[in-house]
Amino acid sequence: PNCIAKPKGEKRTFACEEIASIKDISSLNLRRPVDRGYVVNWDLQREIWDHIFKKVLKINPKQCHLVLTEAPFNLPACMAEQDDVIFNHFGFKSALICTPASLVLSQHFRDHPDTLNAQARCGVVVDVGFSFAHAVPIFDGRVLRKGVRRINLGGKALTNYLKELVSYRQWNMMDEYVLMDDVKERLCYVAGDAAAELRRAKVRGPANEVNKEYVLPDGVSVLRGYVRQGPAKDPDAEDSDDDEDDDDDDDGEGGKRRKKKKKK
Repeated sequence: PNCIAKPKGEKRTFACEEIASIKDISSLNLRRPVDRGYVVNWDLQREIWDHIFKKVLKINPKQCHLVLTEAPFNLPACMAEQDDVIFNHFGFKSALICTPASLVLSQHFRDHPDTLNAQARCGVVVDVGFSFAHAVPIFDGRVLRKGVRRINLGGKALTNYLKELVSYRQWNMMDEYVLMDDVKERLCYVAGDAAAELRRAKVRGPANEVNKEYVLPDGVSVLRGYVRQGPAKDPDAEDSDDDEDDDDDDDGEGGKRRKKKKKK
């Protein structure tokens, strides 16, 4: 991820792939250089790129060429600062800067050369990111900028909505963004047929393939949440079992039910 994390109670920070090595992700503080698709903190972005080039890719930028993607309609000020970082700070030989949609569709054309859209070299790419979504039309391999549409809705909004749902019904998870994002990535999915998925979710018992259990970290024995294997417990069935237990308790010593004998 394009961010830097600082665990609770620690002075050290973790960048990019190092975040996966953090044992306790509770109340993890994240710093992101990008906001709504645009880089707003270039000092932080330079720090992240420096970490990637030196420790992850282990390359010398002065001996390499760069392919970089950016969101459509990037601001001129961001583009100027981006060029300064690429060429003056890191010293790349050259750079190809384009939208993700153009690269994705080009790869699709190469993988499926016999399709009609590959022969016409046109299509529409829906790119859903962290905080926005773009619908990008491409004709003859080029982006039609006048036809690009954007909405400020992405994975961040879905994670925040999931936090609200869980906090309203069970625990207060409003400060646990990383944890709830992990829940979303592991368990949430896009329903091709919403009505059919709702019917599957209403199935009772072990035959329900939609209901899953996510074990939250307790800070002692469980430091990272995980999905429990096997069929999930049915909360409605547990409530009925509790009601039966209450009825059994009424039959105990505290409240015995005596049978009346019929008089002859």
